[in-house]
Amino acid sequence: MRLLLALAARPGEVVTTQELLDRVWHDLIVTQNSVYQAVAQLRKQLGDPSDEPEYIQTVHRKGYRLIAAVREELTLPAAAVQSLALPAVAPPQAVAAEPVSMVTATVDGAGQAPPAPSPTALFDANTNTATAKPSRRLVLGVSAAAVVGAGMLITLAALRRSGAAAMQRVAVMPFDDNTPGRVEQALARGLALDVSGALGRRSDVQVVAADSVLALEAGTTPGEAARRLNARFLLLGELARSGRTVRVSARLVEPPRAEPIWQRNFEQPADAVSQLPAEIAREAASALGLSTAPARAASHPSSPAEAYELYVLGNDAWRPKTTEAFAKARMYFQRGIEVDPSFARNHVGLGWTWLGQATTGAGLDLPRAMALATPSFDRALRLEPDSAEALTAKAVLHQFAGEYEVARRLLERAISINPNYVQAHLTLGIVEFDDGWPVRSKEHFRRAASLNPLSATAFERLALSEVFVGQSDAARASARKAIELEPKNPSGHWMLGIHGYASGDLVQAVNAYRLALERESRRPFLWHQLGWLYLDLELFDAAAEAFARTVQQLPGVRWPEIYAAFSWAAQRDRQSVPAAIAIDAERVPEDGSAIDLMQVRLLGGLAADAALLRRALEAAAGRNESLNPAPWFVFQGQHRLLNLAAVWIALGDSSAAAPHLVAVEQQLDQLERNGNRWHALFFHRARLAALRDKPQAALAALESAVAAGSRRAWWLRLDPTFTALRGEPKFVAGLDRIDAQTARQRQQLGF
Repeated sequence: MRLLLALAARPGEVVTTQELLDRVWHDLIVTQNSVYQAVAQLRKQLGDPSDEPEYIQTVHRKGYRLIAAVREELTLPAAAVQSLALPAVAPPQAVAAEPVSMVTATVDGAGQAPPAPSPTALFDANTNTATAKPSRRLVLGVSAAAVVGAGMLITLAALRRSGAAAMQRVAVMPFDDNTPGRVEQALARGLALDVSGALGRRSDVQVVAADSVLALEAGTTPGEAARRLNARFLLLGELARSGRTVRVSARLVEPPRAEPIWQRNFEQPADAVSQLPAEIAREAASALGLSTAPARAASHPSSPAEAYELYVLGNDAWRPKTTEAFAKARMYFQRGIEVDPSFARNHVGLGWTWLGQATTGAGLDLPRAMALATPSFDRALRLEPDSAEALTAKAVLHQFAGEYEVARRLLERAISINPNYVQAHLTLGIVEFDDGWPVRSKEHFRRAASLNPLSATAFERLALSEVFVGQSDAARASARKAIELEPKNPSGHWMLGIHGYASGDLVQAVNAYRLALERESRRPFLWHQLGWLYLDLELFDAAAEAFARTVQQLPGVRWPEIYAAFSWAAQRDRQSVPAAIAIDAERVPEDGSAIDLMQVRLLGGLAADAALLRRALEAAAGRNESLNPAPWFVFQGQHRLLNLAAVWIALGDSSAAAPHLVAVEQQLDQLERNGNRWHALFFHRARLAALRDKPQAALAALESAVAAGSRRAWWLRLDPTFTALRGEPKFVAGLDRIDAQTARQRQQLGF
């Protein structure tokens, strides 16, 4: 729609490709391929042939011209136009091998851009993805073919004597490329990945995730590989291409024995190998003494060779998780979709490039990324309703939106299709975590860690769940395990930082956040959280600098500017009021962050504004936006409903505040029943009791909060909620205790 409007704005004129990029995709980093694809889609919708166009004419090497007659018949309000607008790029829907990278944001409620993401909302592009180097030609076909086998050896009797009746654990190793010049590595790795996926659809075998297999160093011996992967059996393979023929030799070994317990040679045309992975998996399962009943078949339809290899190359391209890497991967996936729009995995891959760009802080806001990814995932599910990858991808979007029951149903279906699909287990753990059930989430993350033992991702999430259930030592160990596995990945250090915040060790927390940001500085949510740590240490200038990095990395997004104003409010010698909070009801942000804006104003000694509050609530209601925060934000010490109640009370309307206080109490009670144990629960209970004019309950909760690790003394000094308590000896003693601890910690940090 934006492309059509851009052309219609200059009928009969040549609009260059660069002008279209600047206008239609102005807030995204994309290639010219996005223009070509969008024009092709628009022509298809209009029924406009490119050789004899009636609407859009291609001007070679320049751009495009709208040659149809244009006239204006109706002017719509701006809001109506926005409601009709499609995403700037309508990404074809794709099945990605795995969701993206570890720093993502959740959506608080039903669509609100949050102040910081839940770490469990993050996805790692390394999980179960194929690593591929570009080949000199595109070779892999995905159509059905007869398998010609030779040289099969099965020693079932020996295997059964060794206890094959128990659940077997297998790792499918990357196939070696024996083609002269090793130009078919993408094909070799792609086949191995599909064999792993075909085996994974069986419920009677454990299949080590490809991510852990790919983490092994080159030259690792079979015995060492089996030990590190905790696998009893390894499936090895070699591939060679000669002309239009592909030969694959597969064998199953049980280290330390070198001789195979099964092996077979396959030979077939390069454009007819799509069913080969399932055939290899079926015969390998039989060699393991497992049921001969077929596993649930993959729903991937046959596809041209080029589309499949572009999918493999796209998966490899995004592994660095930079803006450039996502753009490169997007180019591969889009080209794959152009070759074959029915090949679902390219659609999912394309969708994940948008989410990955947002969740790694690579210059794209999450709501925008979700809008771009959603049609891709929807298309993938229409193409492959039984794809575990597509179901999981769609579940992620529902999890972001707080629609946990829908997400659970999708994930349970995905796991029933592929019991060994690590990302489905991870995502289900994330859903349970974000729904406030850390005990449940911990078990799913343990399952994921078992299937993916050399990937830090599951250990990172496991550490977070252990933090939330109050298992401090276990959480520290899990975070350190993640760092050990992937020392260059920032997320293990991030988890160690969260552990420090939860335990009150802000020295550990700050140092861990710094290490994380040294490894990847383009993560706005980490800067945001570091800003809050500096606030708790009363290092206000450092906090302002950290918040400024968040604002810089999310241009055009309102909430970072509002939250940056907390560093202004916290200072004793305040300068002029920041522009972000010096607004009136006519310029209120169109989301729930206006509630937080008014809380900043209260902390900064500014008067509450009834008109601003009502306008903010109208805007939130118009967006059907929930103001009840997700557990992750409650853990961070940020509670929008409590802020709203505090503003109502500051305006003298206790009756308006009462239902919000009831909702807060119910949420805190539920979180505790679900096994959550962290100091911010006590902190919020203290605010709740103070707003209800229950000073003794408030003081008791504050005492528990400080004992558990809360260090937010600056808030206690400024929040009007605690005005009546500031003369109480227990309140003064609590502040003195925090001040002594933070003074010592500032000194340790060199301030």
